Amino acid sequence: MKIVLAPDSFKGTLSASEICAIEAAAIREQLPEAQVVQLPLADGGEGTLEAIRHAKLDARSVECRIHDPLMREITAEFLRLPDGTAVIELALASGLNLLRSQERNPMVANTFGTGELISHALKCGCQKLIAALGGSATVDGGIGLAVALGVKFFDQFGTPLPQFPENLAQVRTLEQPAGLEEISLTIACDVTNPLLGPNGAASVFGPQKGATPEMVTDLEAGLANWAHLWNDDGTQPGDGAAGGVGFLLRKLFPHCQTISGGELLCELAGLDNQLADADLVITGEGASDAQTCNGKLPFIVSQHARNANVPSALLSGFLPPEAESILRPHFQYLFGTLTETPEPQELTHDNCERRLSQATRQLIQTILDNS
Repeated sequence: MKIVLAPDSFKGTLSASEICAIEAAAIREQLPEAQVVQLPLADGGEGTLEAIRHAKLDARSVECRIHDPLMREITAEFLRLPDGTAVIELALASGLNLLRSQERNPMVANTFGTGELISHALKCGCQKLIAALGGSATVDGGIGLAVALGVKFFDQFGTPLPQFPENLAQVRTLEQPAGLEEISLTIACDVTNPLLGPNGAASVFGPQKGATPEMVTDLEAGLANWAHLWNDDGTQPGDGAAGGVGFLLRKLFPHCQTISGGELLCELAGLDNQLADADLVITGEGASDAQTCNGKLPFIVSQHARNANVPSALLSGFLPPEAESILRPHFQYLFGTLTETPEPQELTHDNCERRLSQATRQLIQTILDNS
């Protein structure tokens, strides 16, 4: 029996690689002869580099000194693939995971560090970039990233403006550096929100990143001015990704395309090749609900499995009973390590590992009972 493990991370508790290892150990307890293939995946957010590194053993890590969302110096990395493509994970430079809850302030947090990563990759001679945009702490429209790449912004008096999102409403003119038009950029992202409006970056993502209602209003006004500066109406789907970074990258890099982060990782990991002779695929995420079917990684994996005529199992950290009717058409098996909203003390690494191992054994036993 061949079982393919293709999970996303359980954000904040277990990485995708850890999940694969825990599930593989539990499976081998009951099916010692099974062939278990571990494919840790990601959706373009946190864990993207780890998943690519697992899939592409010849990818090279390049470390850089950059700045986090609050401009503190940190060390981060990008991956250089054998063909010279650089893979940038925004979450490593400008991610919400880099801030404590009391530090979250989208009027200050910015993407300067992500721009520094891109700048380092360009200086290394990379002419092709992949930017994974999930997990940001920012709603800065990409102004921080732009400043790090040499773009200069000025107010109505011609005074240079720094890279903080509170300055978005004050920008009147800009000066762009030469050279970016020659770079090929692929945005890996599953977000379809536009830059502006009730489904835009400020309204939808601002509160998740610490914005008060007043901040959301100010950020929306700033982003509206930002869109006007670039002669845009702010309605393009996907431009709201990472608090507007999707918008900015599209403006700075003429040779820019957007693809699904989940689909990109499935392709790089060789999921379809592994499914060709598989008997089961197990996927999952930290919490599954109705939104899972809106293009999240487990849903993408289930579609690949369906195309390969392989049964799929969803094994997630949290799976509320009310979501089962929505998820059932896409997965043959549904399991969650928790079915009620967990208390914070329940989400320790050891607790999550123990529950995942137990749920995996229950899943395998259910499959054996039904065979």
